[in-house]
Amino acid sequence: MSATIALLSDFGTEDPYVAQMKGVILQASPSSRIIDLSHSLQPFALEQAGFFLKASHPHFPANTVFMAVVDPGVGGERKIICLRKHGKFFLAPDNGLLSFILDEPGPERIYCVNPGAYHKEQEIRPTFHGRDVFAPAAADLARTLSPKFLGSEISGDEIIRLSFSPTRIGSDKIECAALHIDRFGNIILNLPIEPWRSEFASRPFLSLQEPCARPLRLVRTYSDLEPGLAEEVGVLAGSQGFMELALNMKSAAALLEIRPGQQLTISCKTEP
Repeated sequence: MSATIALLSDFGTEDPYVAQMKGVILQASPSSRIIDLSHSLQPFALEQAGFFLKASHPHFPANTVFMAVVDPGVGGERKIICLRKHGKFFLAPDNGLLSFILDEPGPERIYCVNPGAYHKEQEIRPTFHGRDVFAPAAADLARTLSPKFLGSEISGDEIIRLSFSPTRIGSDKIECAALHIDRFGNIILNLPIEPWRSEFASRPFLSLQEPCARPLRLVRTYSDLEPGLAEEVGVLAGSQGFMELALNMKSAAALLEIRPGQQLTISCKTEP
């Protein structure tokens, strides 16, 4: 059997785009197992896409091919790259989407995909590289487990990297961002569990400053908060490896009117 292919995109499911990509993959690699990581990303949300990959790849087997198509520069001058890291393949546009993975420790090799190597008998539509370039490349990777056929190897200095890190403001404020809002309304922040859980524990007087003022309480899990109590917003170490803002059985995102990608400012002090 060919390797597993995990698909990630901002295409949604209302249009035939995802199904067309799967059809191309199955023509070239019929035995591949295709898994939908998600197709409900916010359009063009590179940070959210990068978070989905970072949080998910440790749970997949070796040689999984992650095909991430969030590609606002489709058909333009941007490159398409394949990153070989952690024993897996990450196929994505060169727009910073892979920055979270690139920042992780470990050896890596990067290849620049040659779009002309695929579907030579069929025109490559400049507005749909997901189907006409990414899908056949992912299928070939799943069959051969070799990125060398994709194109030439390049150095990490030749690709785009974005910073998805929080920013300190003075000694007691952090400007961070909402990486994702899950279906329960939990706000997943770009604050890795460590060191931020330890820092918040050592500075327990926490509050949200922007986009609204609200006291926060460091908790272990959702049930440590009073059910439905809107005044009590919790900060906790979430299952996806990042700190979250949450309520118990209510949407923190709806209460605080926060959307994916929005900037937040959190204050953490040792005394009131």
